[in-house]
Amino acid sequence: MKPITVRRWALWGGIAAVALIALALALRPAPVEVDVASVSRGRLAVTLDEEGETRVRERYIVSAPVAGRLKRIELEPGDPVRARTTVLATFVPGDPALLDRRARGEVEARVGAARAGEQRARAESDRARAQLDLSRSEHTRIRRLAESGVSSQEDLDRAKQNLESAQSTLSAAERAAAGALQELRAAQAPKPFNPIGIGWAGPTILAAGDDWQRERFLWPLLRGEEFWCQLFSEPGAGSDLAGLSTRAEPDGEDWIVDGQKVRVFNDRGATVLPAKVTDRIARGVVSIKEGAWFTPTGDGTDTRGCANVLTPDRASPCGASTYNTARVDVGPA
Repeated sequence: MKPITVRRWALWGGIAAVALIALALALRPAPVEVDVASVSRGRLAVTLDEEGETRVRERYIVSAPVAGRLKRIELEPGDPVRARTTVLATFVPGDPALLDRRARGEVEARVGAARAGEQRARAESDRARAQLDLSRSEHTRIRRLAESGVSSQEDLDRAKQNLESAQSTLSAAERAAAGALQELRAAQAPKPFNPIGIGWAGPTILAAGDDWQRERFLWPLLRGEEFWCQLFSEPGAGSDLAGLSTRAEPDGEDWIVDGQKVRVFNDRGATVLPAKVTDRIARGVVSIKEGAWFTPTGDGTDTRGCANVLTPDRASPCGASTYNTARVDVGPA
């Protein structure tokens, strides 16, 4: 075996040193260039050095509660828009869907069922009205017998109870008949109600009214909370609405307006007649002229101002056949 010379040791040592240096250079992280500056506290100033145009975009969703067709929008980008004033879009009703044989049969059956229900409810109302007439006649007969001392107070109380029960039955039957009539109208799909408000008043207020009027009248009209009518004339004013005048008297929390239908009633009966507010009669006093025929409704309320339904059937202290003065209550009809 040959001995390793010094020269050979130096060669291998140099090669190893070069390899170590190359490995160290390869594993060393690469330097990153940074900006170095001093930091200090102060006010931030932002300047705009170039001219530009700023556009603010606000997106809205325009929808309708019913199906229909959207007409061409006439607004242009940049046009001013005012709340509840500017008309953004106009919808028109869409064409109704065609009825096939099955759908038509279902609709006709629904209308027939609603019509039968309305007729049944009307028959129940007529039966309840006949029962009320019988109970009223029986109550009148028992009351006269009790005043003569022939009938007992118990019989009179029972007759009064039957009369009140018949009145309640008739009221419930009339409400049921009204509900059945509404169901029939819904099944027949009538035209929209309130034509004066929707067809005349609403478009007029929308075109010529101010913001307060649109806010006050249009929304209750569209929600069906208020109904409109057309006033043609008024005695003493003609067609001049600015010349209208009336008079009212307070009645508790309500007001009795001159010419308003009022209900005058007591424990004997009730009548409905137009009110006339005047200073010729003391406050709290109601004067009804005699001579009107008794014309009752289904619940027994007179509709012609018959004073006899309010006075008792016994002799007055002055010798007249009946009392001409009685305590009554007055309220809106």
